[in-house]
Amino acid sequence: MATGSRVANVLGGLALVAIAAGVAFVGLTARDAPPGAGGGAPAAFVAGTAGARLEEYVTGDAAGERLERATWAKYKLMVVWPNEPAWDEAYVIRSQRIAMNPALPGAVIKAEGEVTYDTLGVLNLNTFDYETSPTRQTVPFSLLLLENTWKIGVPMLRPHPLADPTLAYLRRMREHYVTRRPAIDAAIKAIARDAAAPAP
Repeated sequence: MATGSRVANVLGGLALVAIAAGVAFVGLTARDAPPGAGGGAPAAFVAGTAGARLEEYVTGDAAGERLERATWAKYKLMVVWPNEPAWDEAYVIRSQRIAMNPALPGAVIKAEGEVTYDTLGVLNLNTFDYETSPTRQTVPFSLLLLENTWKIGVPMLRPHPLADPTLAYLRRMREHYVTRRPAIDAAIKAIARDAAAPAP
């Protein structure tokens, strides 16, 4: 009876270790958001992991938050660089998918992942000219654990907003930049057209 109890305890302990390892694994190598999710679907990353940090950054970027510098107070907590550059261009995207690479043995302060973007085109943030340019970009990201917080180390990536937040941004800019309205109106029309077209 005592032997049976010991075996049961050992098996139970192994099961708990396996479950714990699985949870850690999911946190570092979470599932991709489905391609048609519009870029906003949660990817099931465990809170506090590198994957959760990358998802927070990419999801906010897709929501158009990095188009205006007012959101820098939020993003400076997510990255290692001290200032957000004044970007000249943004890639308008159809969707994005996040994947984290498996952690290397002993890699407790660095993590790597990648984001695959399906883009619609490029918006000039100074002139508001837009050029249709559908591409698929796979961008590698490295994250560092600094003071118990995951931060993005590289790359410093230009904004990658989805179409709807970009259109909302352009409508706001239309009220501020009267002389640029023809270019803004043309960009709004072209982005709305590209977003409505079937994915290639």
